[in-house]
Amino acid sequence: MSKKKVSKERVDDLRQSAHVGATSFGHPMYARLDKLVFVSELGADGNEALFARLFALKSRSRLPYRVEYHKAAKGECGDLYQSVVKIRIRDKPKEHPAALMIYFKPTSKQYGGTRSITQRGAIRVELSPQHYTADELTQLLLWLGKKGRLGKYLYRALNEAWVTRVDYALDIVDMRLRDFYISLARASTGEVYDSDNGMEGMRIGSPKSTLYVAGYEKVDVSDLSDEERYQATLLELDFEQYREFLRLELRLSPEKGELPLKRVNEMMNFPSRLAFYSKQLREDKRLDPALASLLDKGMSIPQAWQEHTPSSVVKGKSVSTAKKQAKKRFNRLLVKYEVELFDAAALWNKLPEAIERLGMLGKSALWQLDIRKKWLSKS
Repeated sequence: MSKKKVSKERVDDLRQSAHVGATSFGHPMYARLDKLVFVSELGADGNEALFARLFALKSRSRLPYRVEYHKAAKGECGDLYQSVVKIRIRDKPKEHPAALMIYFKPTSKQYGGTRSITQRGAIRVELSPQHYTADELTQLLLWLGKKGRLGKYLYRALNEAWVTRVDYALDIVDMRLRDFYISLARASTGEVYDSDNGMEGMRIGSPKSTLYVAGYEKVDVSDLSDEERYQATLLELDFEQYREFLRLELRLSPEKGELPLKRVNEMMNFPSRLAFYSKQLREDKRLDPALASLLDKGMSIPQAWQEHTPSSVVKGKSVSTAKKQAKKRFNRLLVKYEVELFDAAALWNKLPEAIERLGMLGKSALWQLDIRKKWLSKS
């Protein structure tokens, strides 16, 4: 039997994802928070105390965590922070992503420890929750929050933190990018990536905007060990080993203070800004032929619209080439062919199930000492 070759970037598993229903066509859907970045401030005195405790963290062989320090490089926020501490779970393979990255000591000479002076926060914390269970993340926080480590400063930092990036991954099993034309409200740019062993990818919007989406065709392989998954650059899989799915990764980058970490469950419903259109749109004679040729190249609707020059003849009739008029004609067609792939409100009602995968990080009540002690006594 022939095998499917897949780069490790396209291999994933949905074990850490929450089942969030099915599309209107019956495709199972899963969701999770793939990446979470937040920053925090404790005022001048609190920041200095927190820095000192970060520097004092130890990495001993008998501990369940490995702590690594280095000077922050330019490619990893080195232009914003001086130092970074990387925390790994010791029994994970060395190729496994770090559990936490904590950047601290801002580089700006103007930095004075108050929010009015800096937009970035005294510390920046990055984690990729999809690589860890809720319990692993909880145990790591409890370990960091011990008196001899970060102690009360950890929980103060969490209470004061605001989110600067969150990646929400919506995975749709047995769906491919070419099944629909995809758009994102208010997005005007995009690009198509070169095929990766027959698997497609695209981006809609700009990574610098508040919200953008990246779509990737991937495979769900749940029976691979971490060593197999992270060490190989190219995997050969038997057909019974995987199932294909489409990942729609929506990245939200809130403005400073717009989304406090303790209110992450109140995020705006950004999947509601996705739109899907039937491929029958392509056969409609009222579609501008210049747009049709760009859509044939696999472009998203925003990219195709941005790159096309309106035709002067559509369906054998002369039409205005003014962008405004062409846009009106195109929008009328889009309304006709829009497909409600899923109920965005119902999907977002299941956000707590994705946040549950953050463990204690997604339960702000447990950051309070009295509630945490009571909770631990019952655990």
